[in-house]
Amino acid sequence: MALTMREIVEEAKQGLVALVEKQLSSVTAVFKDEEGWHVSLEVVERKAIPDRMDLLAGYDVLLDEDGNILKFDRRELRTRGEPSKAEQA
Repeated sequence: MALTMREIVEEAKQGLVALVEKQLSSVTAVFKDEEGWHVSLEVVERKAIPDRMDLLAGYDVLLDEDGNILKFDRRELRTRGEPSKAEQA
């Protein structure tokens, strides 16, 4: 039985946190194509005071139909207070 989008996102979140050992900040995108499920996540790379200066890393995670992570890539670093490259375009 195929996993729902919600279940895929949960698998991506739990799997990425286990792999990079960082705190999850947010889910920014999810879609499915012929490769599998693509989930974009942000994690806190470095906590700062004030919070708006936290260093966030964006990750793209590819999962199969069963929720297994096939690959992940860190795509960018930014401070919480600045827009991502996608938001700037």
